[in-house]
Parts: sequence; structure tokens; C-alpha cells
Amino acid sequence: MRRIVFILLGTLIIAGGALWWFQPAFLGRLGLGRAAPNVAEGARQRPQQGAPGGQRPPAPVETARAETGRVADQVEALGTLAANESVSIAPEIAGRITALRFREGETVEADAVLVELDATIARSELEQARANLSLAED
Repeated sequence: MRRIVFILLGTLIIAGGALWWFQPAFLGRLGLGRAAPNVAEGARQRPQQGAPGGQRPPAPVETARAETGRVADQVEALGTLAANESVSIAPEIAGRITALRFREGETVEADAVLVELDATIARSELEQARANLSLAED
């Protein structure tokens, strides 16, 4: 029983001594204390000359006045655009458009009249066909 007590006591003393020796290194890694000493070389960091209390002088910082202004996000690129969906509207006969019966983006019904063409050419062709029929019948 005494042997176990001596072994535990010896282990605690060695662990406590190691913790005391390496305490700055552990605290430095955790960000809780000053910078850790250089344990590998067994030397402590020397304070820099000219700094009060052995602290490092402040780091140089560049400053500038904040300004308000416009920021333009522009992207220049080459490419081809293609619509996800498209519809081709073409007449079965040639002619001049006189009226559009829809607006862009509007939903239309099936078999609805979308475009009206000029009927003068079609009327004159109809009259010519009736005259030819009349002559053929005579």
C-alpha cells in the first residue's frame, strides 16, 4: 500500500514540475498567456530594446479616409444567347401585316387570331379566279 502511495506521489510531483516548466508554452498555444518561450532551445525570449516593459512596439498601420462612390459591376464576355422556350409564328401565305392581336408574354387561346394580313391581294386574286371560272363556264 505504501509503495502505491509513493508511486502516485512521485508521478504527481513529476507531472506538476512538467506543467510548471511548460506552462507558458501551453497557455501560448491556447491564446491565454504571453507568447510561449522557445522550449526547444531552453532560452526565454529577450525583450526588444526601446519598448517599455519589454513589450513589442506596435505594428505600423496604413490608414485612409473612407469615401462614398458608385461601384459598377461589369462583366465583359463573348457568347451566344438562346431562349429556353420559343415559338415561331409564320404565315402560310405572304402578305402585309395590318394588326397584331396579342401582346408579348400574354397567354393566348388555341385557334385565336393573332395576326391580320392585308386582304387586298387575296381579294384581287379571288376576283381573278371568279372571272376565270365564269369564262370557263361560258
